[in-house]
Amino acid sequence: MIANASAGVFEYTWTGASGPATVLDKPLSRGTVHISGTNPHPIDGLLAFDFGSFSHPVDMEIALLGFKFTRRFMASPSLAPLEPVEVNPGLGVQSDEEIVERMRADLIRPTNAHPVGTAAMMPERLGGVVDPELRVYGVQGLRVVDGSVLPLVPMAHTQATLYAVAEKAVDLIRGEGA
Repeated sequence: MIANASAGVFEYTWTGASGPATVLDKPLSRGTVHISGTNPHPIDGLLAFDFGSFSHPVDMEIALLGFKFTRRFMASPSLAPLEPVEVNPGLGVQSDEEIVERMRADLIRPTNAHPVGTAAMMPERLGGVVDPELRVYGVQGLRVVDGSVLPLVPMAHTQATLYAVAEKAVDLIRGEGA
């Protein structure tokens, strides 16, 4: 997945906004989600999430390399006419250690609006929750059709991937596909 030279693991997007978005697209870190109360109302905090951001050391290495690439790109002569200014963490933060500290403190968006994997489709013995037909292990007549079934963040925005999952679910539920 990461060793493949053509596999994307880091996304750098420039929208013309105040700064570019940099995203680690294939995190190896794993978090947890637990039931934290008995009130079923979602706003009252029924679930407790720990994203486990950067708990796998390779993730921080990739993020640091990506951040450095972003700095080089923003400092390139072709962007000079736009007069880009690094707001966070700012050019005063230079050493790898300082950058990592700031990334951990306030530059991290754990899911970048792409949360997946809380009910991963993989063998139950490996921690999976649903089988390849989206059926929940040990529960009769229940399927899960959302981003939680993806064991890894796809190297694409999750919306298109989940449209494909939903289309496949329709076929499975109708009994047309395996």
